[in-house]
Amino acid sequence: MSENAIINEGRKPRKVLFDMEKQTSTLYFSDGSNGDYRMRGGVCWPMSVERTPGNPDIEGFILMAGQNVDTGKVFIFEQRTFVVIDHIVNQSGVIEYEGISSWINKCWSKYYARDFFWNQTREHAKSYRLEVIRSKMIDPKPQFIEVGWGDVAEVKHTVWRLVKTGKIWYEKGSQLHEELDLIKKGQIESVPSVHAMMCLAYGLERYPIR
Repeated sequence: MSENAIINEGRKPRKVLFDMEKQTSTLYFSDGSNGDYRMRGGVCWPMSVERTPGNPDIEGFILMAGQNVDTGKVFIFEQRTFVVIDHIVNQSGVIEYEGISSWINKCWSKYYARDFFWNQTREHAKSYRLEVIRSKMIDPKPQFIEVGWGDVAEVKHTVWRLVKTGKIWYEKGSQLHEELDLIKKGQIESVPSVHAMMCLAYGLERYPIR
């Protein structure tokens, strides 16, 4: 597996135009290239994570990607961890926990992207989805698309097939990149970043470009 073939080293579009009829975003890059992309994301709602024994934590992960309409290649442009939807601010006005409301808005304003795939228990996801709907900071509201799967091994196979064939690109040195490497080496189990990527990959396969 060649890293140079699969890693997106911070390549971000400098200009984006939205095609209302096709529901695609035309991305223009600094090297003069451009292309039509279907923008989709993946989200793992905050869950219990224990990267080191005896040190549990709560973490969610969300990412946004574009799938090139002509080549089918997927480029993950934005990603971040989160615990809450809106910022939690203390009495002094200092942000104690940074939410993802402004990040979701950025995905729309920068890429015209608002669709996210997810797969977790419905009751767990419901509380976070309601927070998004009720948030006064998020406009327009994103759409969360549930993707159900029975065999986790099948979904992991889908992810690794995309990685090995150079069909999915992600930023070098990012949390997703580092944790994918750790999973590949057998040093950690599935974590929120990889779960979000699994949702994205499986969602794109289940709802292909037509």
